[in-house]
Amino acid sequence: MLSFLYELAVGAGLKIAELIVRPIARVIRRIHSKIRVRPATGSRLAIMIARLAGDSERGSARETVFDALRKEFGSSIEIILWPETLVVGEGNEVEAEIAAHSKAQKWLKAKNCDLLIWGRVKAADVLSLRFTVARSASLEPISFKLTDTLELPRDFIAKFGVSLSVRVSTLSWNADASQREYLRRTLEANKSRLRPIVENLSADFDHNTRGSILFLYGELLEELDSQTVSQKSYLDAVMYYNYACIEFLKVKNNRSYVATADRLSNVLSIVGERLGSREALRHAVNVQRRAVSYVSAQPDRLAWIVARFRLGTVLFRLGKHGGDAKLLRGAAAEFLTIHSEFSSETTPEEWASALNNYGYALMSAAELEGAPAPLTEAIAAFEK
Repeated sequence: MLSFLYELAVGAGLKIAELIVRPIARVIRRIHSKIRVRPATGSRLAIMIARLAGDSERGSARETVFDALRKEFGSSIEIILWPETLVVGEGNEVEAEIAAHSKAQKWLKAKNCDLLIWGRVKAADVLSLRFTVARSASLEPISFKLTDTLELPRDFIAKFGVSLSVRVSTLSWNADASQREYLRRTLEANKSRLRPIVENLSADFDHNTRGSILFLYGELLEELDSQTVSQKSYLDAVMYYNYACIEFLKVKNNRSYVATADRLSNVLSIVGERLGSREALRHAVNVQRRAVSYVSAQPDRLAWIVARFRLGTVLFRLGKHGGDAKLLRGAAAEFLTIHSEFSSETTPEEWASALNNYGYALMSAAELEGAPAPLTEAIAAFEK
């Protein structure tokens, strides 16, 4: 009897020990598995894919996500397979979302990744996925129904592209002057990371996504030129801004098109002034004239005003550079047109700015012509 009780006690002790040890061992294995995951190299954009809640033991649903990205982007991106799942916990919805987002950002930072894909398996052929961008927000859950061959639909790549463009926009181009060398190295690194994506944009990205990525890459090249004084970077920026304009025009995204045309004409103006190229300056004028012509037919007054202002600016630059009073008068006409859109009572700053620009353009024309009439007009404008 004593022997039986002893064996029973030993058995119970072992079970209790097992209940204590097993969770600890599981935690240790999880920590070890995370430590073993090497951080991304930083040479390419890095995508982290967490284990999906409700997935099979071998992670077949996550493999589907991996295969879709690798098939579309090849070696243009790095993919990190993360050994944990991420779920929005129970309790207060807002607090649970914040906790999940915080954990996602922690993982992304620890492994030097740009974007986290996480979510759950809703059904055998339906995945609910979320995209969390490093140092930015998480997109709402999106459900994707697998195809007959159990592959993700093409819409998955389109939604991924939206998240990718958000990440590109968060990459910092600017820093203070004391960090100039650090900034140059950062810009060069980001250029190398983005180039494989930009040069082979997915056909499944929508036009706004394509335009945004091309615009942001052009912006990076423009900033890189200002740090390195490299004419090639500026000329490349011209090319990518031009491509972005084409994408925005395809979907009549007026404001993005006008903003991109603005940057394009500005870069062309700088190149023209640096190289003494009237051809580049004329191209800048033509870019803005096309923008004005396009938005004039659209019901978007703000885009129209911005386009006319930029046209006046590049006409002024070209007129000053070439000593052409006719172009300067053209610039004055644009500023006067813009001025008529504002009121000294409701929009006093815009009203005054347009009037001052009009006056400067007329004064510059008067200096070239040696004629008192435009000079008198200019003085009258300044006195208003």
